[in-house]
Amino acid sequence: MRIWNYSSIVHLSNKEVMVSGGLSGNASEISNEAYIFDSETSKAIKLPNLSCARYTHMSIFHKGKLYAIGGREYGEDDD
Repeated sequence: MRIWNYSSIVHLSNKEVMVSGGLSGNASEISNEAYIFDSETSKAIKLPNLSCARYTHMSIFHKGKLYAIGGREYGEDDD
């Protein structure tokens, strides 16, 4: 599991968080990866990729489902 700048992290349980998206350190790549990280085992489980790569987004866990909302992709400011 890589840690990116401007990723989103959402609390799932006392031992688990979901980490998604982010921007590489040199701002050349945006991630569409998502993981559940277990703090008790220090292991990450890969989730299906986000529909589109994004950073500076919000994530929520609602009724057993994870949602990534908003954020940025590469492109013009109004895209």
